[in-house]
Amino acid sequence: DVEHCKLLKQMQYVHIDDLASAYIFLFECPEAKGRYICSSHDATIHQLAALLSTKFP
Repeated sequence: DVEHCKLLKQMQYVHIDDLASAYIFLFECPEAKGRYICSSHDATIHQLAALLSTKFP
């Protein structure tokens, strides 16, 4: 049933390793100020489920 997923529309996703690398880079960069976007893709929960079901059947 897809009705319960309507609240989760378009979201940004980032792998935890990429997030950790960005965090370390920004921590070591004294010029870094403000906010940074770490995700490169937007996806719906349905697209994420389709991707995961093909990788992990």
